[in-house]
Amino acid sequence: MDDDSKTLKEIDEEIKKGNYLRAETISRTLGCSTQELKALRIKAFKQFIMEFRNHQGASELAKQYQFTKEDINQFIDEIIKEAEEKKILEKRQFDTNTMKYLSLKEWLEIYFKK
Repeated sequence: MDDDSKTLKEIDEEIKKGNYLRAETISRTLGCSTQELKALRIKAFKQFIMEFRNHQGASELAKQYQFTKEDINQFIDEIIKEAEEKKILEKRQFDTNTMKYLSLKEWLEIYFKK
């Protein structure tokens, strides 16, 4: 197995594990296409919101990936739709900034004014 196929396999493994940020980093160092990178960047950004509820991390990714305000609003709308479909929009997680358990909907209202 040559180095390129080994690295591509590593990217696939990271994606399967849900490690989109790591997969994006490897893909970027390999010089993958802009389209592939953008898809991984969007997945990483959404993951920081839906799974991790990490506003600071999501904001940093948005800056690093140069997402526009319109991009972010579109992604948030997609997150809301996906969360509704999965019936997790009202799922509560503890937020260390507010020291409260917040649903994803409440969390988005606080941090993204949605």
